[in-house]
Amino acid sequence: NQTAEQHTRKVVQMHNLSRNFAAQLTQVVLDEDLRDVFGETFTYKNIYLGKLPDGEFVTVEEFVEGEMEKLINNDGKPCGNKEDVMLQKAECLVHFSYEKSDYQVMLVDVQGVGYELFDPEIASAELVDSQNEVLFTTGNLSATAIQNFKVNHTCNFYCKCLALKPLSS
Repeated sequence: NQTAEQHTRKVVQMHNLSRNFAAQLTQVVLDEDLRDVFGETFTYKNIYLGKLPDGEFVTVEEFVEGEMEKLINNDGKPCGNKEDVMLQKAECLVHFSYEKSDYQVMLVDVQGVGYELFDPEIASAELVDSQNEVLFTTGNLSATAIQNFKVNHTCNFYCKCLALKPLSS
């Protein structure tokens, strides 16, 4: 029951929250002097909200050149080989977002080109807010995505570098 404007604004909100989680993870790596151990971290480009002359609301993300790779689906399930460093770092970012939010939201749908990510999704512990409005967007698979991630995730080298708490399913 969202208008196109509400949905588009929530896409921007979700993107900026994801960008913030990635920036916070980078800051922890730098603050803890883990750069040599952890290596490069993920970033999200900017996203812009616009309104076309006909009144339609749109979002525009900065262009990321290269071949897109999906690392985590919006249902919380990792994609690919668990030994892949990029997937391990993506899982660490998802785990970090969940712990950093006090287990209320989880960054999912992690995809991009190299370390530049785009088009994220957020899964929330609760699907709706106190006004019975869906949190984030219709792609929010809520507790299902969170549970899928918890079941499929085993803390890896990068989670341990950040001293993240193991997730119980």
